[in-house]
Amino acid sequence: MSSTLKSASSLSGPKRSKTREAILAAAIRVMSQHGIANLTLDSVAREAKVSKGGLLYHFASKDELIVSLLDENAKDFQDSVKGEVESGPPAQGALFRAYVKKSFKKRSNRRRALIAAIILNPQVLINSRERRKMWQQQLEADGASPALAELAHLAALGLGFADFTNYCPPDDNLREQMVELLISRLA
Repeated sequence: MSSTLKSASSLSGPKRSKTREAILAAAIRVMSQHGIANLTLDSVAREAKVSKGGLLYHFASKDELIVSLLDENAKDFQDSVKGEVESGPPAQGALFRAYVKKSFKKRSNRRRALIAAIILNPQVLINSRERRKMWQQQLEADGASPALAELAHLAALGLGFADFTNYCPPDDNLREQMVELLISRLA
């Protein structure tokens, strides 16, 4: 493989603590169970069973909390792609194949909640734009043309929207066919 994944730790924030992790998990639960409109620092603190001051020690604002959730999601995705790449033989295009497979998986409640957060406050996407550029560069270095790398990314975004809104999401069989079609274009 001509390109290696950047370290997942480059996407992680400050040292993790159990309290910080509990707050992040509580924020996902609040968004998943009660909707993004009910995500407040008070509701997250209650769900995490910490004081509001304890929450503010880790996250100065709701936007900072959402950005941290997005960063955590990006790190998990990157780790998942890296694991897929490392589980197979080194080969040109291995990163692209892993990226497409992982991007096209069904969305979890966590990812759905984060999409809702982005829709309500697009400013939280600042870090995501940089990650997007990094993926584009790495996919191109792995053998994908700029157009194919962009197509994979935009198709995954569209699929995420279909999953999130339940607007004609493809069944598992069609989803797998879409993955294979994109991967076949790498040659």
